[in-house]
Amino acid sequence: MIVREIILAELRTEGGCSAAELAIRLGWRPASVRAEISRLRAGGLPIRRQVRGRWRAAIYSLCEPGDLNPSLLTELRRLSDRQLETLIGAIEAERMLGFTP
Repeated sequence: MIVREIILAELRTEGGCSAAELAIRLGWRPASVRAEISRLRAGGLPIRRQVRGRWRAAIYSLCEPGDLNPSLLTELRRLSDRQLETLIGAIEAERMLGFTP
């Protein structure tokens, strides 16, 4: 499994996962995992970041279609046609790989 597939699989698990958990799984540093998650988000993947309580690690997960919050919808509306095509291509690629909800 390539790194991106591992990250996406972990983000799909119920409850998501922290950067530290992913770092252990990948043998990376947590900062490297956070950077990769940022790249995935910049590429259009709807990744949610939640912090539960003070001083807790952020938990990352993929958003379900019904979970899109208004601020994310606003960001999606700002995407250029090229960015939307990239996002749609990534979704189609995931479906081809069997990553359907």
